[in-house]
Amino acid sequence: MFNSLLRYTKVSYLFNSSNSMVTTIARVIIFFVGGMEIINGNLTIGDFTIISSYFSMMIGSVGYFLNLGKSYQDALVSYDRLRQILDESPEINGTVRLESIETIELRNVSFGYDNSKKIIHDFNYEFEKGKIYCIVGDNGAGKSTLINVILGILVNYYLGEIYYNSIELKELDMYYIRRKIVGVTEQEPKLVNDTIINNLIYGVEVYDYKTIDKLLKDLNVNIDKFHEGLNTKLNEASSNISGGEKLKIAIARTFLKDPDVIVLDEPASALDVVSIEKLKSMLTELKKEKIILIVTHNQEFLNIADEVIDLNRISKKVKCLV
Repeated sequence: MFNSLLRYTKVSYLFNSSNSMVTTIARVIIFFVGGMEIINGNLTIGDFTIISSYFSMMIGSVGYFLNLGKSYQDALVSYDRLRQILDESPEINGTVRLESIETIELRNVSFGYDNSKKIIHDFNYEFEKGKIYCIVGDNGAGKSTLINVILGILVNYYLGEIYYNSIELKELDMYYIRRKIVGVTEQEPKLVNDTIINNLIYGVEVYDYKTIDKLLKDLNVNIDKFHEGLNTKLNEASSNISGGEKLKIAIARTFLKDPDVIVLDEPASALDVVSIEKLKSMLTELKKEKIILIVTHNQEFLNIADEVIDLNRISKKVKCLV
């Protein structure tokens, strides 16, 4: 992509520079020759003005057709991309709904964005309720991709089989399952331009303020620092709170949903040491009735994991000493 962008920039710069240079040189020649002809009496000022005007019109017309070629190529690229999107097969979504998730099993699962390289290759694993799993690996090892495959986000593209409670994923209503019994906190969580309380209860059907207050205290969130407390309205892009507070609100929302599967993507990325320790205690307490998946580079979470999946070691299961 970088090489293509570099070539495009060079050609575009050369075209624009050549166009400007040719136009400028031609104008200089016209003014020089025209001026000499006026001085010698072979050309009137009116004739010169007409010639200059026609030249400008001609240059403008040539420039228009040259730019039309560029615009056509840009439109062609957009058209091809839109065709790819419109030609995509409808996403597979089954009809079977689950009210709880006891196990998630992957059998010979492979995934790649093209045919040249598989990010995930013949992956076999079983996730069980009551355990914390840490997924580790270098950038590009496929940690986030593995999570997306497990949650059915890439349902049309993986090879192999994924079972929830022994039911194949493609038979399941994953829209319902993700909405009801799966909770995900992203590394860069999205909060809406609304109050803190409305962000906390977004997508949560059953809640009470006592539970919310306890969650915030357990996550080391000092809600009293905000002038209007839970009714404080977050600015666009949540610019009036810190990255750590933003992440804690997202984690609290996930916990408040009380899902069977909890996914935390780099939960330590914006947390201080005290908050990390509090989060670890909460996860250890919650795991009895959950499947908890933690994508992390932070070694702090490894000591609470029951099992570690190291994608750098070709997805071998490594027991973590706790």
